[in-house]
Amino acid sequence: MRELHAVFPRRSWLARSIARLLLGTVRPSRLPGLWYVEGVRGLGDWKAVYTVEYGGGARRATRCSCYSSTFGYARRSEGL
Repeated sequence: MRELHAVFPRRSWLARSIARLLLGTVRPSRLPGLWYVEGVRGLGDWKAVYTVEYGGGARRATRCSCYSSTFGYARRSEGL
């Protein structure tokens, strides 16, 4: 967890990730580096399911389908 917090220092990201883990809303896909995340209204989600892809590499880039929503620019800049 400390490594994740060092990479993504925003506490809201960490708290939301822990909540999703405890709620059991994250499911891995058959493809490596791709997960399905069930939306949780209490966390501000509007869609039923999101996809999150971890690209790896030096940048450790992640892409979430939430970035393509109306307010996706805010989620991306907050590191959510």
